[in-house]
Amino acid sequence: MRRDDILSILAIGEITAISLIFILKSLGVFFGLLWFLLLALPILAFIALFITYLLGKKIPVFFQFGKFVSVGIANTGVDFGILNILILVGGATGGLVYSIFKGISFLGATIHSYFWNKFWTFDKDKTEKAGREFLQFFTVSLFGLII
Repeated sequence: MRRDDILSILAIGEITAISLIFILKSLGVFFGLLWFLLLALPILAFIALFITYLLGKKIPVFFQFGKFVSVGIANTGVDFGILNILILVGGATGGLVYSIFKGISFLGATIHSYFWNKFWTFDKDKTEKAGREFLQFFTVSLFGLII
């Protein structure tokens, strides 16, 4: 397991924790205890990824799958986290404004997903075609949203 993997999974754990704090805050959960998530989720994410790393020594795809799942969980957190921040600030839970909020949160999660998956999960360092690749990624994600 590389140093980059450790730092990345800890960052993903923090991103997920921060997102979850905003989600739970909008649900009215006691805010004081939620800060514990900032410590607990990165540690749990690291343990989970380390298990996939060990499994990946036998079957290499396990480690990459662990990264992919970690990014996917964080993407869900980013999507719902942004949506809940916008709801907390804007107060809209339905109608056109909510649809705009959901579009913004979807865009944020899609951008998050693209960069984490490209540069960490699949270790692609080339950026020459990043604009075109992102447009393709976004288009596929948009079709998924529509479905």
